[in-house]
Amino acid sequence: MKVAIIGTGVSGLLTAYLLKQQAASPDIHLFDNTAHIGGNVDTRSVDLHDKYVSAQSVRWADMGVNDFNLTTYWRIKELLEKMGFEEGRDLLELENSTSFSTGDGNVSYYINADESHTMKQKLWDEYKRFQNEGTRHLLRDSSTHYMTVEQYLEENNYSKEFGEYNLYPRINGMYFVNQTHPKDMPIKAVMDYYMLQEGFGKDKGNAKRVYLKDGMSSWINKLYQYIGVKAVQDDQLGIYAGPDSVRLLSPQTDETFDAVFFCCHADTALSMIQQGATSDIKKALNAYTYNDSHAVAHTYAPVLPPDRAAWKTYNIYIHDPDEHPRPYTITYVCNRHQNDKQNPDYNQFENPEYFLSLNPHKNIPEPFILTHKGRPVTRNFRHNVLDSNVLEVQNDGTMTAIQGQNNLYFAGGWTMGAGLHEQCYYAAEGAVAMLIYGRTNQHQYYTPGASADEYAPEYLRSRFSEFFDRPVT
Repeated sequence: MKVAIIGTGVSGLLTAYLLKQQAASPDIHLFDNTAHIGGNVDTRSVDLHDKYVSAQSVRWADMGVNDFNLTTYWRIKELLEKMGFEEGRDLLELENSTSFSTGDGNVSYYINADESHTMKQKLWDEYKRFQNEGTRHLLRDSSTHYMTVEQYLEENNYSKEFGEYNLYPRINGMYFVNQTHPKDMPIKAVMDYYMLQEGFGKDKGNAKRVYLKDGMSSWINKLYQYIGVKAVQDDQLGIYAGPDSVRLLSPQTDETFDAVFFCCHADTALSMIQQGATSDIKKALNAYTYNDSHAVAHTYAPVLPPDRAAWKTYNIYIHDPDEHPRPYTITYVCNRHQNDKQNPDYNQFENPEYFLSLNPHKNIPEPFILTHKGRPVTRNFRHNVLDSNVLEVQNDGTMTAIQGQNNLYFAGGWTMGAGLHEQCYYAAEGAVAMLIYGRTNQHQYYTPGASADEYAPEYLRSRFSEFFDRPVT
């Protein structure tokens, strides 16, 4: 069997990896429209030179994906261990702290990993209630499936202050938001992310956020080497699919395959399919819209809270209520995110502090932008928006139905939830199962209308099983 994979991001490499695990591994061909391997995983070196007082003058910044939650990323953890990455040596616990502040500093507070905080007690109580109550509703009650964040807060008697000064700013720190107000986001999309990435709903201390010692690209590069297939860069591919085979055609490529896996953006996939896109495929791919984001590594402190004592690993900007647009916005203090207490050079927050901002709310002056070999360390990303249209095709059976139509398969992170790495693994696993066995695990997806013990995906139900013997409040 000859298989093509379009896209060399996390989903594409995981798809290739899972195909290689089959008893009769197919002949795998990787294609991408750029030379970059890793998609939204992109570790860049940064030159600190004389700004850094220790002998270690070169460090790095993860421009996109930058950490895992090992308590919920079970499949990814197993894969990393299989590849030789060790917790405590390669997977290092970061300082899991968060600050919230308005640009003028009139509102400013923080939450530390040990749950010490400077929040108003009322807001703290609502925050803890939201963590647990929101998780329980998502897992057991399909009536919340398409409820907006605002509707959820109002129905469950949360204060407007909690929304404006905690939850809405938090949501604006998620890469899949759009530029409208976070109150209009589906609550399911928000809670999906919080459960996997931040461990919402779990007991205190159950979220173990880790980074990779040499940056996220280190495991992607190792996975790419393991697969052993050199990716072909081709930005002009056309896909001609039919019931018997799929032809890939461009000025430099003309090959026929038994199956093609799309692990690229949904709109990119749709534009590539010149023949063979069924009505189901068009419905699924047309549900997605995209936003552009900009990441910049820098030393410009004014994007952080005015009170330096409030600087934390994750620094959330509280937009003015009337501010529009409200893009995905967050700043990381890299020294705190990547602090390695076993390395004397790295265990120094002051030498110097440098930052990674996604869509900074203030312009970063050029002299403050970090460089490597004379080039600015910046990166543009595209992320799909998670809205009700996306949730519908993800959870109404459409994603399962399109797998294998005209020998086309879809394993991009966009096919499942927010596309976190753990979800990329399950998405790839499901698509590969459709090719090999002609079926996939239906329990991977939410099933609106199902009983509580079958409604949520199996990979979430197994992690949050304690909620299934409690009543929905």
